Amino acid sequence: MRNRCMAAGLALLFLLFSGCTVKVKQSENQPDTSDYLQVVTLTLAGAGLHQPDSMLSDERLLDVFEKSSGIRVSIIRSAHLSSQDDYFDYLSLLERSASLPDLLIFPSIPEIEEKHILTDLKKFVQDDSEYQSIPEPLRKAASFSGGFPAVPLRYYLEGYFINKAIFETEKIAAPSYGFGFTRFFSSIKALAAKKGTHLALGQFYEIPFWYPVIQKTDPSLWGAYVDGNFSMDGKHFKDGVSYASQLRAACYPDTEADALPKETDESLLKKWKAGSLALYYGSTADIEEIKNVGFSVSFAGIPGEAPLVDADYIGITTGCTRPREAFSLLKWLSYGQDGLQERYAAEDSLLPGSPPLNADTKLTKQFIDEAELEGLQEAVESVSRAIVRGEDYIPGYHTYMKRLQYSLSCLPGVEQSAEQWIFDAVDGKYSFLRYASELDKLVNWRPKE
Repeated sequence: MRNRCMAAGLALLFLLFSGCTVKVKQSENQPDTSDYLQVVTLTLAGAGLHQPDSMLSDERLLDVFEKSSGIRVSIIRSAHLSSQDDYFDYLSLLERSASLPDLLIFPSIPEIEEKHILTDLKKFVQDDSEYQSIPEPLRKAASFSGGFPAVPLRYYLEGYFINKAIFETEKIAAPSYGFGFTRFFSSIKALAAKKGTHLALGQFYEIPFWYPVIQKTDPSLWGAYVDGNFSMDGKHFKDGVSYASQLRAACYPDTEADALPKETDESLLKKWKAGSLALYYGSTADIEEIKNVGFSVSFAGIPGEAPLVDADYIGITTGCTRPREAFSLLKWLSYGQDGLQERYAAEDSLLPGSPPLNADTKLTKQFIDEAELEGLQEAVESVSRAIVRGEDYIPGYHTYMKRLQYSLSCLPGVEQSAEQWIFDAVDGKYSFLRYASELDKLVNWRPKE
């Protein structure tokens, strides 16, 4: 999960601004038409995705690019939307559009790749040494389908932030980066048993998705995804649902499933800021808001030695007629050393929650020093073995886990997504152990060709 901060407004005017065009600018010194200079203009959708409105990191970087390259960049404002779902709605319009923006920034590769509007970038990146400096897990995620439809633009670390004050007050050892699952589970149960004014944990739905990945004997890439299928009845996925349900019951004892509080990211962040939540599951995309509170905070990530990361990606569309110029912009915004230097070397770093997308030791140290958050250095230094969230790269993830509606025999008449069925199992509304196989068959059913 992550809190997405994008400017509101959905407009179809992007159709007017999409496409790669060439504009002509008259020389100031010589008005004769023979001396006109051609200026390439590229269009970009998704600038500022997942960044606070006040940051404008992408836009500030684009200004420098324009001045140094002579290429103009036109940002499609209608792509700045209020939520990730709205942004997907915007992207769904593109495949029916008569023209396309030259470059796209997006949070999920499969959501775009299935529209067949991205150019394969293999000829640009296969021999690029700077591209090889991107952490391998992110490169693998970007090319998971076998091609090179996009490159990582930036990534954020996800996991549990620790309110160290609560642990100190209750005299319980606080989890730190690299902690094991047993420590995670026992710490939360121990805090919950204190029954103080604090809440040990308020977010439980993520556990079944990361739990199978930290089991080294399980081939899962993320959650229930195994060898091309969503294996709902796999042992480790069922264990993850069970552990999440047990922790939910411990934190909200004597509370029936239908009476559980309807917590949201916003309500839990409010509790966190008030100092009444011991562990908060969040993203470094919101690092300033999470750590600038009135108590000591550390970052523990998820159990195990591998950090969990979530990324945004950038690609060139099939509508672009100037792919080389477009790639120069793509590289500048993502992994190119010059662009990274511009983003991070300023006194006020433009991406305080996103580590540099290459192995530059100096920039990484600067990022860690500016963040001033215990546990963050260990996570950043372990990114070469990171776990990438499945929504980023698993084919059909949003379709089969989030969009399609399914019915289970345990609750006749109820139709909802597989993801929501998993959430309901964590809440204790039905026995996942009993109905996992039924859900598995529904999610993995495909019409015969």
